[in-house]
Amino acid sequence: MPMRGPSDRSVHNAMAVTLVVVMMAAARATAIHWRSCVHQLLDRIIPHTMFVVFGALLIMLLRQPRRVIAIGRSALLVSGVALVAPTWLYVDRLCLLRADN
Repeated sequence: MPMRGPSDRSVHNAMAVTLVVVMMAAARATAIHWRSCVHQLLDRIIPHTMFVVFGALLIMLLRQPRRVIAIGRSALLVSGVALVAPTWLYVDRLCLLRADN
């Protein structure tokens, strides 16, 4: 189904711009974490994984513009997992270290 009106096109354009901005942020986060003195495994894996995932979502959006809502929901889900997973694991690690002391 093609995009019908200006509202559909504006949602598509907004999603494309959002994915590009998030990809730039993931690229910068990757560079920051690789230059960091403290090396955590998740800090090195998650940023460039997010860059690849959001790049794939952007390509999917450009090829299938009618799936903009599904792509937006997928981006939101992936962002939530990328935010919650390291937080949960780092807090869990801290609690285990405090329990040992």
